[in-house]
Amino acid sequence: PIGDSGLYHLPDGGRVELGFRFKREFWGRGFAVEVGRAWIRRFDEIMPERTLFADVHPDHHRSRRVLEKLGFRLSHTECILGMSMCIYARLPSSKEQGRHRLE
Repeated sequence: PIGDSGLYHLPDGGRVELGFRFKREFWGRGFAVEVGRAWIRRFDEIMPERTLFADVHPDHHRSRRVLEKLGFRLSHTECILGMSMCIYARLPSSKEQGRHRLE
């Protein structure tokens, strides 16, 4: 395997997150954007009115850039397992489109 990815429903039931990780030798080849887009399409099919989240360590600049390419925006920071993490959110497609029309 070169890595893994998926949609993860957090145990508290509060949110669904996109996650991905790859072996270092596969970084920078576009795999994260490719699998991210595929998971987002699936998420939009099954949960079209839900916001999709992702968490990333503040120092993982490349992962943060991937999330931004996928339409996520920084929402807030949160302590997860004792680490400060950046929480990104991607609004549902219908809400995102409406927001752009207003801007």
